[in-house]
Amino acid sequence: MSGLEPGPDTLEPITLAFAERASQLPAPALGGLITALQAYARGVVASSDGWDAVLSPTLAQRPLPVGAFDGIADADEAIARCIAFTPFTPVANITGQPAISLPAGIAEDGMPVAVMLTGRPLGEATLLRLAAELEEAEEWTKTRPPINAELAA
Repeated sequence: MSGLEPGPDTLEPITLAFAERASQLPAPALGGLITALQAYARGVVASSDGWDAVLSPTLAQRPLPVGAFDGIADADEAIARCIAFTPFTPVANITGQPAISLPAGIAEDGMPVAVMLTGRPLGEATLLRLAAELEEAEEWTKTRPPINAELAA
């Protein structure tokens, strides 16, 4: 839609690596992978059907500095680092389930901490109501991380 051609000037290296790997797969193999991913998604959705929402961390590691993933030339390393940093959010992307990241406090180092709620398919309204109730109960609007003078300048 943008009219830009996909390439190193328009996409991150990890996205290019995924596209390159996908383009090298024969159609039957790609079809098999898509079928396996769909079966996985159905299993995840079925296993969490007994709950309105599932609570998980948003990130598996503390927030990284801006640019922490810049300059990673090796696609395998980039993929491994991304999976180690955000192993929970791709599940919602794969299943299509609605998810919301919510503040859970401020860590000792002053960085915000978040949790993620993943809902049932088409359960956006439930997640938004739950988030509103948590926001009111925890008074998030009154919580502010300390300002870093280096970043504010």
